[in-house]
Amino acid sequence: MATKKNNSYNFPHPMDNDCLIGHTEVLNDFLSAWNARDTHPIHPVWMLTGPRGIGKATLAYKIAKMVYGNIGDFFIIDMDRNIDKDGKPKTDGKVISVYTVRAMIEKMQMSSMSGNWRVILIDSVDELNTAASNALLKLLEEPPAKTLF
Repeated sequence: MATKKNNSYNFPHPMDNDCLIGHTEVLNDFLSAWNARDTHPIHPVWMLTGPRGIGKATLAYKIAKMVYGNIGDFFIIDMDRNIDKDGKPKTDGKVISVYTVRAMIEKMQMSSMSGNWRVILIDSVDELNTAASNALLKLLEEPPAKTLF
């Protein structure tokens, strides 16, 4: 007889998780590119791929915090911040709406509060609906200066 598995672990949100295991090489690759950005422009888009639960979001938040340094602009596109056409939280969705992406693009058109780097963290691209993907693609084709996705 199979028993029901009870997951009683309480993991911190990736934004609050300081414990990063197994991503040293990826982090070092990013740091090398970041530290050489004055002589070799850093690519504005970094994709972290792999199975769910291996720490990709934790790594992404760690990089984001380092880049925007708590003084730049930091935008998060995810299901927790998903909005509908009226800008109200969309809690019943299974995909990230185009309105969420458009709201971020609108904020990106304003000048940076600090003049420093902007970071857009998308968790996860797989959850974007088709219209949201297309809106984001337009921004990725010509990313604003000092912006990291």
